[in-house]
Amino acid sequence: MKKLSLIILLVFAVAAGFAQGTDLTATYTFSDVTNYHTDTSPCDNTITGLTMGPMKKVGIISTSSKSNFRGRDWPTGTVVDTLKYIGFKITANSGYQFTVKKIQFGLGKSNTGPVTAEWRGSADGYATPFASDDYTLGNNITVNNGVLTISANSSTGNTLTLSGYSNITSCDFRLCFCNGPTNGTAGLQGPLTVTLDVQSTGGGTDPTITVTGTPLNDFTYIVGNGPSAAQSFSVGGSNLTGDISISAPTNYEVSTDTNPYSNTLTLTQAGGTVTATTINVRLVAGLAEGSYSGNVQCTSPGATAQNVSLSGSVDPVPSPTITITGTPLNDFTYVVGNGPSTAQTFSVSGANLDQNNNITITTTDEYEVSLDNTTYPANGVTITPDANGTVAATDIYVRLRAGLLVATYPNGYATVAYTGLASQNVHFNGSVTAPPPPGYFVDF
Repeated sequence: MKKLSLIILLVFAVAAGFAQGTDLTATYTFSDVTNYHTDTSPCDNTITGLTMGPMKKVGIISTSSKSNFRGRDWPTGTVVDTLKYIGFKITANSGYQFTVKKIQFGLGKSNTGPVTAEWRGSADGYATPFASDDYTLGNNITVNNGVLTISANSSTGNTLTLSGYSNITSCDFRLCFCNGPTNGTAGLQGPLTVTLDVQSTGGGTDPTITVTGTPLNDFTYIVGNGPSAAQSFSVGGSNLTGDISISAPTNYEVSTDTNPYSNTLTLTQAGGTVTATTINVRLVAGLAEGSYSGNVQCTSPGATAQNVSLSGSVDPVPSPTITITGTPLNDFTYVVGNGPSTAQTFSVSGANLDQNNNITITTTDEYEVSLDNTTYPANGVTITPDANGTVAATDIYVRLRAGLLVATYPNGYATVAYTGLASQNVHFNGSVTAPPPPGYFVDF
């Protein structure tokens, strides 16, 4: 009888301990990869109560690196693209929840690979990188405002400690690189280990839809230039009896990382579970100026519907502007027969212009203009806006023409013209002077 009582007490103790949570680790070593250009690599171990999704590469080109996980075609600028990433998802099975405590990782790159990286998570829809204080760093790496900078081809022994991923049923994490040539490679160096605390929730049976990373605001584009940039949220489900249907409101559209944009999506459940899935949302093209709001609806039979609030706007085309600085220009001069005068400059810049509509600069007869102070075209000069409708500040050289008579020329000007805008004049004054009288000598 005493033995039976002891056994019962031990069973309850073990069950209670699991309900409170037990630290476990999940490891990705990438040792399964025989073709090192693979886009996915599974977790090495199984954790009771969880589904550890594979490590995957999304939006980049997979490259070869044995026992590592790398790719290329990262953004070349200093801003990451959260739709280009290496990442993984974690989903609790029915009757469980979990807390992610830390991620231990290494980073590696080629000689020409991107030098900065950011870890982002689904809790805020990948909006911001994790804070600098969340990191304990290993070798060859620094962090500033959540941006990791790699100073060599590899950095190992790094830890990201998490605080916002407690008692949840799904989440995912993305590692995004940038700031290097498109042919440079970068990714995970060696194994990645996730430390988790898994808890039993008593085996609830109600169908549940879980949404994170909402609301989504500030979708925008200039009229005629849609669609907007995408934003994303995450949706998953447990104890489901049917698939999850996702419906976009009028004027918005949705997609997953692998499906095209449309008005509706279906996430297929397996065994009552839909693993946390990233849903991309954008404002559709072709809308008129105005504000647009609504809710993405996530529904499944028997589950409480979840709405994701959206807001955005289509803005008017900004008015074109031309800015002139460095005027007026005075005191052009030369001695008759010795023209032209020395050149002076003023500056022209523009914004929101039509790239098929040039800025023209012409002058009155006594003056002439140039873009390089070498060639002074008889009919003035033209400046063509770039593809973004911009003209960077451009120096315009001005001089008093050669061959003029002795006189003052106070009423000269250049006309800066652009179709659709009022012309602007830049005023000049100058003179051509007589030579000094010749000297004379007295012969004694």
